Amino acid sequence: MSFPSKILFLGMDAADKFLLQKWASDETLPTIHSIFEKGLVGDTISPVGFFIGSVWPSFYTGNSPANHGFHYLVQIKPGTYDFFRCNPDEFFETPTILE
Repeated sequence: MSFPSKILFLGMDAADKFLLQKWASDETLPTIHSIFEKGLVGDTISPVGFFIGSVWPSFYTGNSPANHGFHYLVQIKPGTYDFFRCNPDEFFETPTILE
């Protein structure tokens, strides 16, 4: 009987790539060193036009801000001209990749 593989995704928001690589290679960060040595590591860049706060909801829902509705930390309340500070957990009901 075979079991499905387990996957751990570790996303580091606002981490400096070059400092992480330096500290991993000199083993200042031994766990990151181990992940770099044994795991699959890749670089990412934010898509053009995605603003602060919209990238992670787009990642974990697989949808763009046009579909999940979270564009920026402060946005206009739908149907008004009023600004509000929004929280992605409360703002949209798009299923995540885990649901």
